[in-house]
Amino acid sequence: MGAQSAYNAKLHETFLALSNEWQAFVGQRVKEDMHVLQRIAGAKSPEQVWTVCSKFWQKAAEDYAREYSVIIKLTGNCVISSASAAEEALHASAEAAPTSDRKLT
Repeated sequence: MGAQSAYNAKLHETFLALSNEWQAFVGQRVKEDMHVLQRIAGAKSPEQVWTVCSKFWQKAAEDYAREYSVIIKLTGNCVISSASAAEEALHASAEAAPTSDRKLT
């Protein structure tokens, strides 16, 4: 596999990991959103509605903070691996380039 192909494959792999992580998170949050509606509908008093809503927003804030942390780590890994693969591709293309013994004037 050529250096450029290796770079593209690594980049695709890291973007796929980011996409999978985000889709899994959004799927879980949608389930939470639907579940809170059921709990609100089953509340018998305003205090119960308040409790359900406050717990929901607290958990949502915690979930999003945790997910942003995961996404930041994955993005950092993506940047590092992409830079590394790009450097390898650059070195490989420089080594494969024909050399010239002529002097430029």
